[in-house]
Parts: sequence; C-alpha cells; structure tokens
Amino acid sequence: MANDNNRQSIRVRGDGNVVGSNNVVNSRREEHHHHHHHGGSSKGGNSGDDAAGIGFGILGAALVIGWFFMRHAEEIYFYIKLGALASAVPFVAVLILAYFWNSFDNRQLTATIFGFALSTITFFLAQYGQDSLDPRLIQFSQQARDAWSFWKGLTEHGQHVVIGSLTAFRYTQVPQQCGTLLIS
Repeated sequence: MANDNNRQSIRVRGDGNVVGSNNVVNSRREEHHHHHHHGGSSKGGNSGDDAAGIGFGILGAALVIGWFFMRHAEEIYFYIKLGALASAVPFVAVLILAYFWNSFDNRQLTATIFGFALSTITFFLAQYGQDSLDPRLIQFSQQARDAWSFWKGLTEHGQHVVIGSLTAFRYTQVPQQCGTLLIS
C-alpha cells in the first residue's frame, strides 16, 4: 500500500469481479472546509415571509385551540378536577398513616402538606374557572361548525373572555355593553 500525499493504492485479489484479479484501485481522500457567511440573509426566500407564515400558523392554532377549549370546557374542567382529587388521595393517606405511626419528620410533613395544598388549590381553581364560564359561549362553540365561524361570531369582549379562560387570565376591562359576548 502506498501513501503519497493522501493518495492510496490498494491491491485486491479476487475471482474476476470488478475489483479483483490484481486490479489496482486508486483513491484520493480530500477534505474541503467551506465557511459561507451571507450576512444574515438567506438565499431563495425572504425571512419576512417566513415570519409572517409562522405568525399566521400560530394565530390559526390559537383560534382552533380556543374553539376546542370552549367546545369541550365541561369535560376539560371535569378531568382537571378529577386529576386534582386523585392526586390529593395519596397525600391524605400519608397524613393519616403518619398520624397513627408518628413517623414523620418536619421536612416530610411539610412536603406532604404542600402537595395536598396544591391539589386542593388546583381543584378549586378549576371549579372557579368552570363556574365563571358563560354557558352561552359553550353553547355557541358547540353550534359553530369551525373555529373561524366561532371566532367571527364573538364580540371583542367575547374574544377576550375566551382567551382569558384559555390562559387563566381574566379580562378585567368591562366594555360599554357589559355581558355582550356574541354578535347577534
């Protein structure tokens, strides 16, 4: 085998195949390092179009998620409350066992009470969220054939209520026509 400046020759013996029968195969290994800097612009497209497409995609997803959330709000809140109750059961069991066996140190007791408190708070927040939803919004979302018709049928206040319900932020600014959620 010869090596001449990254050039290698290899002799292969075989039975008449492409490389065999004392044929010599020359290979040359070359490494090229290219560093291209385009000054922040990309070839073949406009980055502004990409950002607009991503923005419209996010907006469309938010509309669909808001409609889906309102359409299934009763079920969503039911399962959140069920999960909160189910997560509270082990904490209650540990507290009862610790009371009878008196085998708790302060750190374990604090963690158990903290977990139980989080479960309880989650349950009551879900109940508050469900109680504060306007039934007209839920009914309208179930009657709407798609997210776009649902969103177009809401007033600006109704849109804020949907977004606030979805993100757990309450819309505090009261419009002039208080309580108007849907466009007639």
